[in-house]
Amino acid sequence: MFRRMIVITGILGCVMGASHQALAKDFSADVIGQSEEGAFQGKMYVHGENVRMEMAQMITITRADQKVVWMVMPSEKMYMEQPIKPRDVIASGAAGEAERKPLGSEAVNGKPADKFEVTYDYEGERSLVYEWVDPSLGMPVKIAAVDGSWSMEYQNIQAGPQEASLFEVPEGYQKFAMPSMSD
Repeated sequence: MFRRMIVITGILGCVMGASHQALAKDFSADVIGQSEEGAFQGKMYVHGENVRMEMAQMITITRADQKVVWMVMPSEKMYMEQPIKPRDVIASGAAGEAERKPLGSEAVNGKPADKFEVTYDYEGERSLVYEWVDPSLGMPVKIAAVDGSWSMEYQNIQAGPQEASLFEVPEGYQKFAMPSMSD
């Protein structure tokens, strides 16, 4: 489960940070997704390349600027820390988008969106995603792996500044040693 949270949040943070040039840098949204492990939903907050994802009983904070992911467990007042690893993300603000091919238009939630096939490079690794960009928002409203292994859709998007405290471990939480996650 922890590995899934790191991968999903890493993907969210890095794709949103490296996406379309017109991307709004600060926003919040509801997220509905699907991965090989099943469906998930949550609330996402984005400030530049930093992402907070609130899901069920865990909050995951990706700090691209510090190359770290924190898994925060509010019920235990604890958190774990894991470095962002190249194999866990598909892009970063420093590396990012290598190619973008327009594929036409498709509706997402009944609204028109421009569909693209996007290639991301991250430390020598390449990944392909489909990205649906709402032209009225100037940002992606859906992102999916070309191989169909995961997808994420953003709803109730609210553009605007996000509180800095959302991207920090809450005061008084104890650091917990991360179990080994070797492949």
